[in-house]
Amino acid sequence: MGSDVYEVQLDRKMPSDPTSYFGKAEKAADLLRSFNRIRDQHSLDYDDIAILLACGRINFGSRRYPISYAQAANVSSLADYVGIPRETVRRRLGILASKQLVARVAHGYIVSDVSTWSSLTGNS
Repeated sequence: MGSDVYEVQLDRKMPSDPTSYFGKAEKAADLLRSFNRIRDQHSLDYDDIAILLACGRINFGSRRYPISYAQAANVSSLADYVGIPRETVRRRLGILASKQLVARVAHGYIVSDVSTWSSLTGNS
């Protein structure tokens, strides 16, 4: 093996079958490719992408409403979900809105470019 290859000590919580990690590594690569494509296409950074993903999760994650309805995501909820300051989220939402990826509604924001959001989730 090369000098840049190291043995990993697995703990009891981790699957002992190393082949299970190959699929996870491929999923990570797919996510990064999607992130990079959207980042380049819309001139976004990872915080913007995280906010867009969280907004869609809040919008479409409720099973109380049919898919044709979206629950608005407010700045505080998004900041809590993503773990970044509210002012940063507020500023980034303005950028996302100017790129027509989200739209401001009465009680928060909704994803307005569902195809872009969906492509980030791996379910386009």
